[in-house]
Amino acid sequence: MKARLLLNVVLAVLATVLGVSLWLKPAPRPTVYALSSLDSAAVTQVRLQRPHQPSLVLDKVNGAWRVMSPFKARADALKIAHLLGLLSATADQRLPATNLGRFGLTTPTARLTVNHQTFRFGVTNPLTQQLYVATGDYVYLIAPQYAADVYSKLFDFSAKNLFGAGEEPIGFALPGLTLTRGKNGRWRVMPHRPHLTPDQLNAWAEDWTQASALLSQPYVAGKRLEHITVHLASGKTITLAILQRQPEFILLRQDENMQYDFPAASGKRLLNP
Repeated sequence: MKARLLLNVVLAVLATVLGVSLWLKPAPRPTVYALSSLDSAAVTQVRLQRPHQPSLVLDKVNGAWRVMSPFKARADALKIAHLLGLLSATADQRLPATNLGRFGLTTPTARLTVNHQTFRFGVTNPLTQQLYVATGDYVYLIAPQYAADVYSKLFDFSAKNLFGAGEEPIGFALPGLTLTRGKNGRWRVMPHRPHLTPDQLNAWAEDWTQASALLSQPYVAGKRLEHITVHLASGKTITLAILQRQPEFILLRQDENMQYDFPAASGKRLLNP
């Protein structure tokens, strides 16, 4: 009787130990597949191809992104950073890159080549709402937000800021008004406007320096109503042309052949310190 009781005690202890060990043991982690080993900081070229549209080519030149084709312009670095977010995407499912028609990848909706790695975009899985993306020997299912910028308009990749990094305006020849910043940092206004304080002039100049348009796109046609000359601290002179004042204020930056569309209220502010 004592032997049976002892056996039951031993079995109970063993069952308890086993149960505790199973409870404490962490659950196995699901397998996660990375789409790329590329570091976004090491990327120097991006090529985006979509059916029935010209290819978009972006190059990093001296540390700054530029649109090289189908037009030339400074590029929107934040937009490109979002696009390259795909490099950090992971998937919990991957399939061999065979029988691609079932994934909508026989004729991809887009091809994105980052340096030398190409991603092909297919259809959305109707059950999971994830997107099929092929790269290398596999097809991955990823969250659709990773591909949002792949389907942006081409012009969305051009910079919206009127002036680039390092371009500091120190002089303006506006219609009927000239402003020049002296070596002492004070602004000279011709004809003189005594009601303008140094703080107001500095704030107005900063508005020009930070001016960011709603839209930037290559200039095609449009009457140049008036001209603005901007002198930079580097010694460079930029000529802007006013193409429209209402309902939007549109400026042409002639050295870039790019036009920048601002709200009309922004135009009034920029033209009237």
